[in-house]
Amino acid sequence: MKTHIRSFILRLVPFVSEPSRRLASKPGACRGAFLLLIVPLLLMAGCASMPEAGSRPADAPQTKAKDPFAAVQKGMTAAEVRNLVGEPKEIKPMKTEGLKSEVWLYDRKIADLTRMADVGNMDLPIMNPRTGVEGTTKQTIMNMHEETTTVYETVELLMINGQFEALKRKQWSNQKYD
Repeated sequence: MKTHIRSFILRLVPFVSEPSRRLASKPGACRGAFLLLIVPLLLMAGCASMPEAGSRPADAPQTKAKDPFAAVQKGMTAAEVRNLVGEPKEIKPMKTEGLKSEVWLYDRKIADLTRMADVGNMDLPIMNPRTGVEGTTKQTIMNMHEETTTVYETVELLMINGQFEALKRKQWSNQKYD
């Protein structure tokens, strides 16, 4: 909201300051320029509202998967692990002397996060009202897009002689703009 107000003010400065310089000798000329600047600010401040109690923030997870791997404990048999977390996507045998060891791989989606995001920048012409020097400033384009981030996880279970021994997790995410 603050960036929108700042952008609006920066766009108004050349228009508000120019008439007041030209018409400074006329009575009431500055009052009109002042009202042009203040009235929209007061209107925008009145539009701000507090979120309702219990409402979900815009960047809160929309869905979050339960973690079936939290219940897996060292020493569980392969059958117990399968009953708890299901069949692995892939089983990679490991070469170890005297032991039958495998790495079970599971891929899963753990969360979808959605938020509104500004996308892009543009050069905005500005003029310093005191010096009259013109220039440009970078301004975020006020074109809001929905950004969806999906978080994935790969879980590796180390199974030795048919029993669970250790767990390793890797996470990554994909972003999509609508």
